[in-house]
Amino acid sequence: MINSKRLRLSFWDKISHYWIVILMLFGTGFYWYQIIKGYFNKIEPAYHSSEELFNVGFCFLIIAILFFAIQYRRLTFKKVIIDYPETKFKRALYITVKENGWNVLSKNNVYVIAFHKTRTYFNSGEIITIIKIENGILINSICDPSAKTALFSFGWNRKNRNAFIRNLESKVLE
Repeated sequence: MINSKRLRLSFWDKISHYWIVILMLFGTGFYWYQIIKGYFNKIEPAYHSSEELFNVGFCFLIIAILFFAIQYRRLTFKKVIIDYPETKFKRALYITVKENGWNVLSKNNVYVIAFHKTRTYFNSGEIITIIKIENGILINSICDPSAKTALFSFGWNRKNRNAFIRNLESKVLE
């Protein structure tokens, strides 16, 4: 996780995180299957031409690639270079937990994992991961991968990251 600077997910969390990509690939497969079926049966599809089916399948493929790039990028940690004493880190974490309503799930000397419950139908919440490194921190916030797939965080991932960074910087400057 620290070497790759990317968040690692379990198999099922990856499936949940990339579900929209898988769904779009099913769309591509469905339309291209119709073309292949028509080719081997030597018949033209009844409702649309093979060219139209190919183009629609290709559109699904482009959308799948776009969503893959977006979801892949969301797993990247943001690196913040800042020198901080441990007491300032703990104080910034405490303030951010109180401000944003985070629940700390796991914490030790190297990392902190917190959860922020979002009360919307489209997003179940965010998982915030903070890893301490030699000259700063790595921070990531993604929509909860163990819940249903959320395409949009409505700005909460950015707010979570920025809130902790802002609080850490203000505590260091005190």
